[in-house]
Amino acid sequence: MNFDAIIRSVSGITEKYGDSNPARLCRYLDIVLGYEPMGAAKHACKGFFFRKLGVSVITVNSELTDTFRKIITAHELGHAMLHADTGERGLLDYGYFNEASDCEREANFFAAELLLADSDMTDALAECPTYFELASRLYVPHELVDLKLQIMAYKGYDLRVPGETSADFMGKLDVRYGEEF
Repeated sequence: MNFDAIIRSVSGITEKYGDSNPARLCRYLDIVLGYEPMGAAKHACKGFFFRKLGVSVITVNSELTDTFRKIITAHELGHAMLHADTGERGLLDYGYFNEASDCEREANFFAAELLLADSDMTDALAECPTYFELASRLYVPHELVDLKLQIMAYKGYDLRVPGETSADFMGKLDVRYGEEF
């Protein structure tokens, strides 16, 4: 996993264009972005990226919620930025946060880095007592939060993950024998 390349790529485009909205970034980068119905079933295609004859195209399933369309657009933009050579074959995504290959993992991390600002994460971490409340506060799936926390740890943030328990928590329980729950 090349976190440095992902971080550099995201900061490069967000600083250059002053924006982190993936749809607008596609426009700035001359990437054709379209939305097409691809089904609402669990294993329906969520989106794809390809590059042909120098033209980059991202297509996102229009039957997804606004939140997931944004996440999938960010993910496919990650492919466009990080895997331009692979784009000649095309990259299809059938699941959220597909971890089938290094390319998919990198695109997932790209989406997390693009969509979740470090400052928003640290503010939310200070106020949210559980991991899932953190995701809820940020209006994203918990998988995206997990990916962003991994990037932040790589960057050197000293993180206390909400709901985190020590490995020896069982040894610290006050157990009274004979009592039922």
